Amino acid sequence: MADSLGISEAQLLALFLCSVLWGMLLITSAYCLRYLLWESDERGGKLKSALTIHWLMLAMALVLLALCTFDVALLLMRAIQAFIFYTGPGGSAAEFTGLTNWVNILESCNIALGKLISDAILVYRCWIISNRSITLITFPTLLWLGEVAMVIYIIFAEASQRDNPEVLLTEVAELQTAITVAWSMSLINNVITTGFIVYRIWIVEKENSLYANRTRTSSGAQLPSLFRRNARRK
Repeated sequence: MADSLGISEAQLLALFLCSVLWGMLLITSAYCLRYLLWESDERGGKLKSALTIHWLMLAMALVLLALCTFDVALLLMRAIQAFIFYTGPGGSAAEFTGLTNWVNILESCNIALGKLISDAILVYRCWIISNRSITLITFPTLLWLGEVAMVIYIIFAEASQRDNPEVLLTEVAELQTAITVAWSMSLINNVITTGFIVYRIWIVEKENSLYANRTRTSSGAQLPSLFRRNARRK
């Protein structure tokens, strides 16, 4: 089946999967906005004041939602252009492989921008939970800067290949290598930052549980003395 799956079929499959995931994103984004804009149920569930809203996280959440929505729209536009409006040689496959098409370049920019923003948020969260330690985020920051450099190179290479529109289907090893390096750095950055965040949360939960156990133990040890004092008073 993998041998029979051409680029046109792959694009239709990508459009379907992205539409499903976009629907899931809407639900998770609604929950995200709920906790960014409203107090928890224990505090009454009221709308937060402007001073207590984390405006940076709110802005980034809305930007990422907009970028994902734009990405689905671009996929739909590419499918319409390839299957309906394109009448040149090669059929829909030629339209999908033509990376110098402005829609394809815009889609690459959109994906790259969303990835850079999401990775930057992870680095920022690591910086916050590490008590703003520059040392702990030095390597993730360097990886993120490497991603920025690779993205700039990839977009420039795609836009400048006017004489070679099917750039990914030819022997342009430099562009393929740059794409692989960019995604590899992003993957490593995600593993490091997410792992550190999970580790810090686990440490805090462990300390909280130990503190709660000590509190219950000390309270239980004081109960017999309290009973004796009450008995003497009676």
